[in-house]
Amino acid sequence: MKFKTVIVLALAGPDLHDDDAAVPGGYIVSFDATAVPAKHIADAALDVFHCRIAVRELDSFEFYVLDPRQGNKVMDSGDAEPYSFTGTGDVDGPHVAAWKVAAFRVVAKGGREDRDLGTVSVGGVDLKEMADAAVDLLWDERLRSTGFHPFVERAREEPHLSEESAQERQR
Repeated sequence: MKFKTVIVLALAGPDLHDDDAAVPGGYIVSFDATAVPAKHIADAALDVFHCRIAVRELDSFEFYVLDPRQGNKVMDSGDAEPYSFTGTGDVDGPHVAAWKVAAFRVVAKGGREDRDLGTVSVGGVDLKEMADAAVDLLWDERLRSTGFHPFVERAREEPHLSEESAQERQR
């Protein structure tokens, strides 16, 4: 059996219900890759997560699925039958409470004109490492030989659970 592993981030908003206090964090979700089409990876991860982890107030959370090798956000397909992948995997966690998700814009600078290579959402703890991951995802090394160099800027930061916000909620 071939397994696929992703990270599901459960990021809590300010109105967290007491029953959900232990939910926020990063969870390792592993599932049978042969049972899940590639376009349904995020759908399967969320199905497995919601089947195994009880969340009383779903509206108090933002859920993100991240590829742990690259840190980028994996989007759901939008066409999967809800809970159709619940029996395909398992969950371990929560683990990292200080994860964040941020969007980074990568530009090739140099030459006559800058080239916008795109914007990608990346998850992690360290913003420098997250920016490096964004460059790794979008940069084409062939551009360097034509006089370009990568430039990355943070486009936006999405809600995240920090150590401070976790402590504030516990007060």
